[in-house]
Amino acid sequence: MKNILMRFGLLIYSLTTTAIIAIFFAVHIYRVKVDWQRYLDDGGYRSKVKDLMANGLTRLKGNEFQVNSLPLILLFLAGVALGVVIFFLLKKRGVKTIWPLIFAAVIALPLFPPYTENVIPRFILALVLGNLAAFMTQGMAFFITKKRS
Repeated sequence: MKNILMRFGLLIYSLTTTAIIAIFFAVHIYRVKVDWQRYLDDGGYRSKVKDLMANGLTRLKGNEFQVNSLPLILLFLAGVALGVVIFFLLKKRGVKTIWPLIFAAVIALPLFPPYTENVIPRFILALVLGNLAAFMTQGMAFFITKKRS
């Protein structure tokens, strides 16, 4: 069981998390509509749109500066715990790697401050870097834990 967890745990978690966040984005993201012709013609409208564009036109419903969804927070914390557990399982086998810790730190990026900017880029960064760290950990654990014939 430990070998399966080390070999495929982060990979399965990262792909599942990517699917869950894609569904979350499909339901909870909206794009602010801008009348670009009016933007060019009306100075007052232009200043309002510039204020909106400071944090991006693509936003989460509710507070776009931080994650308020309890299931997502628990999902990210489970990823941190899984990364730390896999790190210690690999360390117990004598493997010196930091990829599971990198995964644990990166997957929690959307939870970290600052809460003054749009959280969507942090989601995307966490998914891309988290998937990279999961693939690296999975590849290394695969070669370390495979049964020798």
